[in-house]
Amino acid sequence: MDQTPLSGSSRIRSTQSTRATSVSAGSRRSSACDKGFQQHLIDYKIYPEGYESGNGLPSSEPSNLDHIQEALSADRASLSPSQFTQSTFRDFKNKNKRVIFESDVMSAVIPVICGNSSIDSQQNVLFTELDPITSTDAVKPKPDLFDGASLVNIHEDVRNNPILKSKVIPTKHPNIPMAPNFFMEVKGPNGNASVAQRQACYDGAYGVRAMHALKNHGKTEEQYDGDAYTYSSTYHPATGTLQLYAHHATAPVDAGGRPEYHMTQIDTWGMTGNINSFRRGATALRNARDLARQQRDNLIQAANACHVRPEVQKNDAGWRDAHDDLQGQISDAYDDNSGEDPETYNTLQFHRRTTGLRTLAKNRLHWGQTTLI
Repeated sequence: MDQTPLSGSSRIRSTQSTRATSVSAGSRRSSACDKGFQQHLIDYKIYPEGYESGNGLPSSEPSNLDHIQEALSADRASLSPSQFTQSTFRDFKNKNKRVIFESDVMSAVIPVICGNSSIDSQQNVLFTELDPITSTDAVKPKPDLFDGASLVNIHEDVRNNPILKSKVIPTKHPNIPMAPNFFMEVKGPNGNASVAQRQACYDGAYGVRAMHALKNHGKTEEQYDGDAYTYSSTYHPATGTLQLYAHHATAPVDAGGRPEYHMTQIDTWGMTGNINSFRRGATALRNARDLARQQRDNLIQAANACHVRPEVQKNDAGWRDAHDDLQGQISDAYDDNSGEDPETYNTLQFHRRTTGLRTLAKNRLHWGQTTLI
């Protein structure tokens, strides 16, 4: 899916919140299980779905929301009637009915919704290495599931940049995905759905910050485009409800202030109601994970490009010069013979194309480029 940059001002409305507060040193750590955690997030300008500021204005929506919704509606072959049958759906409902704990949901239910995927992901990992996004007294994120990038896909200089490292690399373990931007939180049948939503809001803010850091790497001035590059989802088996959210950031309202993080609900699906509702929800979730991967990879590639070796750039420029020189020679030969008969003219045109392609491939190999033509 191509990413179309859109103006961040189209749907952005600045929001206001009360002054940031933190948990006192003598109290236990603040977490999403606390009813006051939502206000804690708001105090640090992390706004949950449906938040309205004191002046009655709703929180910002992503500038690319229309594009996101279009991308999430793309058909999935794995969910076609021939692949996902009524029998498969009944089996899913039975699994959903039998779960007792969150771990049951993650092992039996979520794999059916997510389907098979090659995306780098991990479950139930504490983000020990990221800078706190609110206060040091708040618990660290520990998503039930998150997607990220493999370590080998991120340039060493990007990984070792101290500013990026504290925002992009969640743990010390090299096999844990980096730059997470898709999260999932679930509850058991008796769990609190509001807690899952607060957890998703908290996770999403960390993901937005990571994507924003990658996007601005190498830039002299920090930029906010208003687009969402981070997504989260919640699932509750008691109601069979799947919810999907987009997360994005907007610039600080005041100079030197905190950026604002926004959570926008994309849609809600009843996964146990009927097979068509399941297909719609699973389609959106699987497409959201693919979209998150595509956006994440694009931002990582852009950040990596800031650290391309000078000799590679020089070789690339040399290849382009050689190619342009060749095309000029062929063009001159064509001009000298433009008065020939049609058969000769066609032969020259064919020679121009084939010689150019062969030499282009040869030069690519000479300059260390292996892309086939």
